[in-house]
Amino acid sequence: MSLNSKKLSLIFILALILAIPGLTLLLNLSTANFFSLPHSESEITYTFARLFGLYAFTLIFIQILTGHFRGPISLVFGAATRQKFHITTGIFTLLLALTHPFLINFSRFLDGIYPTIFTIIPTFTKDAYTTYTSIGLVGLYLMILTVSAALLRKRKFIQKHWFGIHKLNFLLFFLIFTHSFLLGSDVKTYPFFVFYIAAFGVVLAIVFGKTIKILETTKKQP
Repeated sequence: MSLNSKKLSLIFILALILAIPGLTLLLNLSTANFFSLPHSESEITYTFARLFGLYAFTLIFIQILTGHFRGPISLVFGAATRQKFHITTGIFTLLLALTHPFLINFSRFLDGIYPTIFTIIPTFTKDAYTTYTSIGLVGLYLMILTVSAALLRKRKFIQKHWFGIHKLNFLLFFLIFTHSFLLGSDVKTYPFFVFYIAAFGVVLAIVFGKTIKILETTKKQP
């Protein structure tokens, strides 16, 4: 396969992945006759929260792929282009992840449900909803940490540690997967559910492969 064919193939796969969240929400809204009924401000706000949540998960997965397969991707697009895409995507992922809970809580606020301290502080000792949202909060705070570490990687105080911190993205992925599975409805509908399970399998395989390599390296050491 020529270099241009590889580029077109990867761009097509990326476009296909990025189309899945929007298509899924569109199908779910159509099924619920969303476009033929009047809706309150809170319902519209919550709909955007759903969309941003789906795209945040999708971009986290893309981040992991462009990080783990940085070698092969760099051979196709060039190291500088891959790096720029990876960093830009990371920033957009964080913005979506921050906006998602904000819109959810703003929607609840419009319905007369006001934020509490547990809106921003994870706690696992209250009701199920608070526990499930807390899993997402821990993931969000980890994302803030990993993205900040990557953006500040050239600073002396973090040069030696940023890559290790960035590996927390794998833990972050599984936290967000758990959070979305427990609270989300769109992630369990077609076609997103197919991508959702496939993404989980791919990341799990990557983590398994990395673990095997670490164990093999440890065994070889005297």
